[in-house]
Amino acid sequence: MRRFFYIILGLSVFLLGGETGLRVFSWTRDFLVQRDLIKQRKEQILQNEFVFYQYDSLLGWRNRPGVEGRLKTLETTTEIRINRHGLRDRDYPYQKGAERRILVLGDYTVWGYGVEQEESFPKRLEKSLSPSWEVINAGTTGYSTDQELLYLRQEGLKYSPDVVLVVFSLYDTIENISQVAYSYPKPFFVLEGKSLRLANVPVPKKSLKWEERLGLPSSQQFVLGIVPKEQPSHSLSRFLMKHSRLYQQWAGKLQDPVWKEGLATSEALLLEMRHTIESNGARCMIVLLPSVQEVERGFRSRVSRQYEQFFLAHHFNWIDSYARLRREFHQGRSLFFVSNSHLNAEGHALLAAIIREAFVKQGLLAP
Repeated sequence: MRRFFYIILGLSVFLLGGETGLRVFSWTRDFLVQRDLIKQRKEQILQNEFVFYQYDSLLGWRNRPGVEGRLKTLETTTEIRINRHGLRDRDYPYQKGAERRILVLGDYTVWGYGVEQEESFPKRLEKSLSPSWEVINAGTTGYSTDQELLYLRQEGLKYSPDVVLVVFSLYDTIENISQVAYSYPKPFFVLEGKSLRLANVPVPKKSLKWEERLGLPSSQQFVLGIVPKEQPSHSLSRFLMKHSRLYQQWAGKLQDPVWKEGLATSEALLLEMRHTIESNGARCMIVLLPSVQEVERGFRSRVSRQYEQFFLAHHFNWIDSYARLRREFHQGRSLFFVSNSHLNAEGHALLAAIIREAFVKQGLLAP
């Protein structure tokens, strides 16, 4: 009986020890896995674009002054440095010296998403000019014309620019009538007759920290903030308008109330932008940037043609980059990242050349 007792006791101790060992091993393994996941997550957070922004009650978001880091995309890893005034550029004093200044406004393209700072077209343009010119990159990813106008009034004019270069894309048409873009609240203007009324300011704060936005399906929330009340009546159209950015930008243009509102508001914003710039003694230049679909497929959308007519009718100084981008692309030159619609380093180099040639043609520069 005693022998049997010791056998049972030994077996129990063995089983208990084995269970304890397995649990300790499992806990250790889970801890190490979680630690590695947390480490990877922190690395991802520190290498995603949202680290470089902060909330702004007027603009919705803005570049975070003084931050440095790396931006990792599917195709590139780039070094990012935001200067003390919140620009992805070297430090410029507000007070201008003897140099002439070009201030560049825009979104991802101007900011230089996916390319190094010196590869961005503003810096390439600056290098192609004489030392008497400074080109200041005032781009912020995700901005539309309304935010650019507000930034110009609040901050951009402090640099006393001689020329303000505004990069305008077709995406601005819808973003300019949206109170939410890329999942975050933003300001917008309501067109009342011929007047613009600022709305959604102060911009509501969102609880999610900017650093934690990694992986958010921003395209799903892109059009949730569209202002016009008239919506598609068909359930499938409503679903696509809500969940598909591609549908919103291309098939969605058939929803005339939305696109008419966007076009009218965007044109009013461009006129106000020019008035603000010229009232402060600078020259306004608009760069009409085609979509990657237009370049790849070789056609101009109806919306692009409407903007062309608007620029001509209102005597804008504007640069149409479509023809040259299309020609170079169809000659085999790689201009866009494969994973998104943004210009790559080659595309930035070509855009800088297009702008410089236009400046020469319009008499701003010597040949």
